[in-house]
Amino acid sequence: MVRPLLAATLLAVASPALAQGDMTPSTVDVVEVASAAGQYGSLLDAAMAAGLAETLATTDGLTVFAPIDAAFLAVDDLDALKADRTRLADTLRLHVVPRSYLSTDIPAGTTQVRTLAGETLTITNNNGTISVTDPSGARAMVVRADLRADNGVVHGINRVLSK
Repeated sequence: MVRPLLAATLLAVASPALAQGDMTPSTVDVVEVASAAGQYGSLLDAAMAAGLAETLATTDGLTVFAPIDAAFLAVDDLDALKADRTRLADTLRLHVVPRSYLSTDIPAGTTQVRTLAGETLTITNNNGTISVTDPSGARAMVVRADLRADNGVVHGINRVLSK
């Protein structure tokens, strides 16, 4: 879960209108959707540390393959990753596609998509079961699909992607 101070910071970055006291946001972005879902605190902490939260909040047409909190616990060198802001940002950009794909937009079989990191992910739709294969050949499963935001969509995945 995102800590209250971090959540307030993310909301202030994501929705300047909310920070100014207007309680009627004009949009709900992928950062706010991920925060509200409650399973992506590690991702949101990492996005803040890497300086990517504002990009995620303000860029239109994104698909974020968001590792759930448990996925971050399985990263062998998590402390080293967090300590290296450049590497952390590159890793997080690997999870973001500059086009919005709902699960129903992903055709049966395999589709390759380019990420903000400039790498290619292979998305597989096997009778509605969606998986993501990263450049290293590791596969993540979509465990929660189609968290819709005004600027894109978030799909929860069960591992952190890598090159």
